[in-house]
Amino acid sequence: MDVGLDLSSESLTLTGVGKLLLKGSLDLLIHIQLFLDPVDILALRSTCKHLWDATRSRTVWMNAVRNVSVAQGAFLPSFPLQEMSLDDLEHAALSPRRLWALIGKADVMKPFLIRVFTPRTSRGAEPVSIDGARLVPGGRFLLTSTNNGGLSLWDIGYNAGTHMKIFPIATLAGSSATSSSSVANVGCTPDSSGLYIFMKSRLVNGHAQVSCYEIYPISEAPNFSQLGTLSARGPLKRTDISKDYFIGTTVQPSTLIIWRYTKRELGVSWDVDSVYDLWVLGDTVITFHEYHFSLWTIPELQPLADGYAPVITQESKWVFAYAVEQEGGPSLGLPNSWVPEHARNQFGIYHDETPAMALYRVKSIYANQDPDLPDILPVRSGSMQLSNSLGLGASYLSPLHVTGDGFLQTWKTSNHISVDIMTKPSPANPTYSSATSNIWKDPRNIEGLEFGYEFCPVTGRLIVHVKGSDTGGDNEVRIMDFIPPRSFSRIQT
Repeated sequence: MDVGLDLSSESLTLTGVGKLLLKGSLDLLIHIQLFLDPVDILALRSTCKHLWDATRSRTVWMNAVRNVSVAQGAFLPSFPLQEMSLDDLEHAALSPRRLWALIGKADVMKPFLIRVFTPRTSRGAEPVSIDGARLVPGGRFLLTSTNNGGLSLWDIGYNAGTHMKIFPIATLAGSSATSSSSVANVGCTPDSSGLYIFMKSRLVNGHAQVSCYEIYPISEAPNFSQLGTLSARGPLKRTDISKDYFIGTTVQPSTLIIWRYTKRELGVSWDVDSVYDLWVLGDTVITFHEYHFSLWTIPELQPLADGYAPVITQESKWVFAYAVEQEGGPSLGLPNSWVPEHARNQFGIYHDETPAMALYRVKSIYANQDPDLPDILPVRSGSMQLSNSLGLGASYLSPLHVTGDGFLQTWKTSNHISVDIMTKPSPANPTYSSATSNIWKDPRNIEGLEFGYEFCPVTGRLIVHVKGSDTGGDNEVRIMDFIPPRSFSRIQT
């Protein structure tokens, strides 16, 4: 036996990382966990008492909730981190993974809790008439609008265990000069604590108007502050936003409008073929048409003239034909504007008659020496087999939610809502896999029922707004939570 060779069990098992994890200081172990996935933090907890203590730090789980919120595209103030218990923080950080597991296990998902939203404007007042409802990503804040442009912001709680507030935290009065008003888009302020809300309205002269408001929901006295307005010569059809731009298309005439709402008074517009959908990424806009999609570079913007974007002549940088042609155009899986930009570089194109989605990944091009080239280039990266039901008879497809594991998309038909998850290949499963779950169906089974919905894939909360419901013909908003709060469930991975 060699002299000096230490064969103690501790020296054989505790080397390098092992010694660090077992004997490292609490501060160091907490710092390491700031870079871990919530499931990996739980895995550390099961190893020994020392690591169990380290994984029960509020700092660890507050940071985990923030990281998950950013990665999943949730509004950060949705979670009152300082007020939440340690168990609630852990539960919130693990909710997206838990939701994916639920979808993969059941063809029909039943909500844990269903609540009817009956908001009031003042004590003793009648319930508010709601024409549109929009859930802010994160699931806590709800925007409701009236047909004449009235707008209210509500705090409905961050999970099923918190109480909804029956009075709005901010209200904006409507106007008799507008009709068919609705929330077109919702974005986040640069400091991540406020909201940009874009209201689109149809004026009495047939023109459209977009108004941008700013509000900070968790401030002492939240209020809607108008940043600017944009007018358009015709009804607005499709819209999208980025951190700098509002993009919209009109019909009769068919135009594309660029408005830099952060500069308020700058924009341009130009004629385009009929647009089915659009998407803005950086300084590039992609418009999707019946048989092709086009890339446009946003040109130098000009001052608005009486609220209208000046009309210019603009040519697309590139035109791409779809792999499959279908009258009426394809169905599109476009990314959610709330997720980080690196996760917004993928989109999908599929047709109702084909069982696969063509996947595209956007690549940056450094085209300084060739001004005819665009800044980005969509490159087909493969295809993915879809579930048999995805898109068949769909009247609306939600934005494509991109995560590290794959894609999630909700869609509705005439009387039900479904969610589809598409999991990326892994060594254990080298091909894409797809699973679909029905999350809501009208109990009266009325074909052609008019309803809207919003689904939060971070908290598993669904908002269904039924127009002309069985409550005497009034509008009804229902809030459905699919993930039980921590007090009702055990931590699951």
